[in-house]
Amino acid sequence: MARTKRKTAATAKTAKDSSIKTRARKAPGSKTKSNIKGKTSASKKEPPVTPTIQTIFFWKETDKVTGFLCPWYKSKFHKEGVAYQSAGQYIMAEKARLFRDTKTLERILASTSAEEHKSLGNSVKGFKHSIWHEKAYTIACQANKQKFLRGANSRRLRVKLLPFVDYELVYASPVDHYFGIGISAEEAASTDRKLWGRNLLGQSLWWPKKRTESLANPEPPSPAQDFDVSIFDRPGSGFCVNW
Repeated sequence: MARTKRKTAATAKTAKDSSIKTRARKAPGSKTKSNIKGKTSASKKEPPVTPTIQTIFFWKETDKVTGFLCPWYKSKFHKEGVAYQSAGQYIMAEKARLFRDTKTLERILASTSAEEHKSLGNSVKGFKHSIWHEKAYTIACQANKQKFLRGANSRRLRVKLLPFVDYELVYASPVDHYFGIGISAEEAASTDRKLWGRNLLGQSLWWPKKRTESLANPEPPSPAQDFDVSIFDRPGSGFCVNW
């Protein structure tokens, strides 16, 4: 009887040990499953982070910091022998030329008043929105190109522009939905960008910004490379450098 009890106890102990070993063998399996799950989640690509671009708003030419960006800021330049007081005057003159309103063009060129340039530009005869919207951006680009690269004060203006080359420039004119955004800078901060105007004037500053940056950081010249004249030393070529 005692032997039977001892045998039963030994069998129970063996079964218990076997259970522990079985669980121990299963443990690595469950760990591997966890590792696979971890690897799977780690292998998933995270969505690309969109870099945030800071915005600089400008409007009035009298602003001490951003006034020089305004189209009505006085910055004399010549194009095809004609003198202009500002980028804004050039834009209004081109508008009159586009619609062949020679009388208004003459008055725009004869005046030195920004207010008169605006008024005359808004009264061009034969004006058509569809035609103007097709040409206006190119004209604005030309105006800013002359202002920042060919004008009498171009170098000084580029020095002022350099700190802003990495910023988005927005013409926050509350009265212009086409060249500007049609709202003030204060309103823009709390307004969905989809509701902003087109900001063509701000966009037209991309070339002056790019050119200003390249002039400030010129690329070093490439080192001169020796020319391999032996490429001509081929039998039957009729030319040999060993003369």
